[in-house]
Amino acid sequence: MKRQFIGVGVGIGTSIGITIGSVVGSIKGDVGFWILMGVAFGPSFGVIAAIIYGNLKNED
Repeated sequence: MKRQFIGVGVGIGTSIGITIGSVVGSIKGDVGFWILMGVAFGPSFGVIAAIIYGNLKNED
């Protein structure tokens, strides 16, 4: 069950990271760098959130 949350977390984290990276990049002026940062760090935040959510979900 936790694998399902981790897979979803990676997907959502990547898409949110790319979105935030493109918004920040358009404001700062360096879109490529910020999209790359979103791709690099987005999945890790998604996995962390999925692990926390999966642990909370299993306690119910």
